[in-house]
Amino acid sequence: MREPYVEHHGGIFRYVEFPAPVFSGHSHALIYLHGAGERGDDLSLVLRYGLPSLLAAEMAHTNCSVICPQLELGCEWQPQRLASFIAYVRERHEQVALIGYSLGGLGVCEFIARYGSLANPAVAIAGRSNGPAVAPQAGVTFLAIHGELDTWPETRDFVLSVKARAGTAYEVVLPGEGHYISEVALWDPSLQSILNASGFEVARQ
Repeated sequence: MREPYVEHHGGIFRYVEFPAPVFSGHSHALIYLHGAGERGDDLSLVLRYGLPSLLAAEMAHTNCSVICPQLELGCEWQPQRLASFIAYVRERHEQVALIGYSLGGLGVCEFIARYGSLANPAVAIAGRSNGPAVAPQAGVTFLAIHGELDTWPETRDFVLSVKARAGTAYEVVLPGEGHYISEVALWDPSLQSILNASGFEVARQ
């Protein structure tokens, strides 16, 4: 069985970690980047939405560690800081995936734009980008997923820029959905396929 989540304070980020199930045999980690409303100094905020919320409520399970860093109030996900955190996570895990929701989705886009496949696969849920990918994207598998009522033209341009730099990238639109898709997006077949292809499993409990 999975142990209860553990809080970590200090270091590059404070974070919540859901350790991998003891029987999984995996040394994979999935880093989940929260949205704007979960910033602050109360780590329980990162459990409000998305995958962390489902894991805390025992409504989902994974075959990997899930690591949920927290931003300070007013901050954004800076690519260089994320790169340092991913390097720290890689000291214990051989492969790292990156998923972000809303502000976290922006963080995912900004990160792979500059660092490519350092975290792979990478998924932006209801996120956007501030510009095109500038680093080589060979080895990148990227998915942008958003609601039909919450479209960002920049997202499509970013997907095209990843492809133009030799990455694999997809855009998925959820019919009839708006911005608040942090949970429902996890069950989209495209997201599931991308995770499974890299050895990650996120499933309903």
